[in-house]
Amino acid sequence: MSRHGQSNTAGISLAVQVRHFFAVQSCFQTVDWNDRTSRSMPPMTTATDTRLGVDLYGKAFEPADGAWLNLAWTLDETKLLGVNLSEVLQRLLLEERDGDFPSIRHYAVDDGHGRKRLRTAAEKHFGLELDSTQIFCGAGVTGLLYSLSSLCRKGLLCLGATHVDLPAWIARKGLRVDHFTESRRLDTSDLWLMENPGFFIQEFQEDLPSICRLASDHHAIVVVDESNANYLPPRNSWVKHVLEEKNLIVLRGFSKAYSLGSIRVGVAFCSSDLSHRLEMVMPPLAVSSLSLALASRLWSLGDIAAPIREHISGRKPLMKSMLRSCGVHTLYFDNPALPYIVLPPDQQSLTKLNEMRIRGKLHSTVSLIESQRLFFRLSIPLSEPRWLALQKNLIEIVES
Repeated sequence: MSRHGQSNTAGISLAVQVRHFFAVQSCFQTVDWNDRTSRSMPPMTTATDTRLGVDLYGKAFEPADGAWLNLAWTLDETKLLGVNLSEVLQRLLLEERDGDFPSIRHYAVDDGHGRKRLRTAAEKHFGLELDSTQIFCGAGVTGLLYSLSSLCRKGLLCLGATHVDLPAWIARKGLRVDHFTESRRLDTSDLWLMENPGFFIQEFQEDLPSICRLASDHHAIVVVDESNANYLPPRNSWVKHVLEEKNLIVLRGFSKAYSLGSIRVGVAFCSSDLSHRLEMVMPPLAVSSLSLALASRLWSLGDIAAPIREHISGRKPLMKSMLRSCGVHTLYFDNPALPYIVLPPDQQSLTKLNEMRIRGKLHSTVSLIESQRLFFRLSIPLSEPRWLALQKNLIEIVES
């Protein structure tokens, strides 16, 4: 039993996750990262050499609070959207029922990539005009990344910390996975990957056009994973750059902020010059018509995540200050736009989380910087009841 009379089950599960993650990370850390001439992952030849993000959840996935405050997930963000998401879902389903289920019955052979369903809503949401051939829908961002791995013939170049999936698929093909450095040869990679916004601030993130031009000089395609960009104003998305660049793909999803990853809608926006190449690797009919109808409805509503941003900007510095007052001093320089606090995965952090009766999530990225490869992610409680619960847990630590 813990000092608060609660079971240490949550702490044990975190410890198990730590061992699990380090086992996974060992696949990526067999080179000397201090050697500037050797900063690539070793070629992987079998599927068992690397694991995907979905494999790293383990048995600790519990999307609810219990005796401990579960900050592994953003459980309350949909309550702060500018619309009542439950009502939006109910209204759409009632329309389906009353109309004899037009979306459910529609087999979209006339719109295999979802362009007709999403184009108008996407243009409204992002404030731009797109050619329909620049839009490809897939089974979530994960599905899109898997399809895009087929474009890679030489290797992948990661710019900053990135999600593990695409590097894992490239490594499984026996191709190189490199990190962007000043001394890195750029002609060994024909696919470049970066995130907007990433978990950590990257110096080069503000100059996407220059990156695209540099990649173009080396006959490479730039892929931007914007899974986290739902926390930004739509005008801050890099989707607009596909109208200007010739070698850019930007990916969007509905998991963050909307908490609708289960509808499995991912959208790839590409430069016109890349449409024919994506036609070759993106499977049609990968998303149900009902899911596309919901995605279109949500984007048509505009910037409904603005209230979430306000809570993040107000509470993130406060939460960091409160954690420091409880003895958690090692906080990473994470992205202020995201609803997460980032801690190192060491025993001190694990012990502190146990004392606070807080569950976090171990998160892994592919990064040149060791401290960014594995870390604890604590979601910021956004609803008032959960924010008060966090304060209560921390006050008990301070007063004990």
